[in-house]
Amino acid sequence: MKKTFITSMLAIAISLYAEVDLLDKSNIDKLIMVEFGEHIDKIDKIDATKWYLSCTDEPLFNKIKDDDFALEELADKYYPEVIKLIKDSQSMIEETITVKQQVYLEKYDFKNQRFPLSINYKFRTTPQKGFGGDKFAKHHTLKKIFGSTTEEYAMRVAPPENYSYRDKFLNMEKANAKKFLNGKNFKQVEVFMQYTIKITKVDSPVLFTSRDMSTVSMGTRKFDKAEILGNIIKAELLDVNNNVLQTYNY
Repeated sequence: MKKTFITSMLAIAISLYAEVDLLDKSNIDKLIMVEFGEHIDKIDKIDATKWYLSCTDEPLFNKIKDDDFALEELADKYYPEVIKLIKDSQSMIEETITVKQQVYLEKYDFKNQRFPLSINYKFRTTPQKGFGGDKFAKHHTLKKIFGSTTEEYAMRVAPPENYSYRDKFLNMEKANAKKFLNGKNFKQVEVFMQYTIKITKVDSPVLFTSRDMSTVSMGTRKFDKAEILGNIIKAELLDVNNNVLQTYNY
């Protein structure tokens, strides 16, 4: 009874957080704005207007980018939109994301009736390169040696503070373990760990346009360095069909 109560309370606690789909580009665009919330009073109106137009209306941006008078007039319209975007983005803090990485079964432990799990010491997400947005957090292409290119994405998920790759097991009675392997060697069975992570911060370089750090620049940010920080609140071991084999509470 006590165990059921604790499990139910955990489910309620997790349901209080909304889940953010990282494959939805509009969410990445929103997440990339979070860091500006700490510097919202230092954002220059003209700089913000130029940045916003460069992301949303490139022809107009190219037409007026060097026209101070046109920019001053347009700032009255677009600067409030930028500020609204930043304020709306703050709702992302404390919401959750899920990321999945492949893990590996080790040889069945008959004494303790469980499969030890081999988990990579490095926290990895799919796609490993990161996530790109649609307008404000677009990925870009970098030229490499000999003319080849590689894509760098705007945002990555940083290793959670409480990520652990040690002492994880799939508990399973011997008869069920035999049925689970279905005649295969344990190395042939694919399993995945899916982590539910509560967002605590979005960390990305915010550059200042003045030495006294009184003005923030939006247009020169290094978006490819942005990272989502958070803590794992639940992990689930999944089979290839996304069936939950075991849940690990944090």
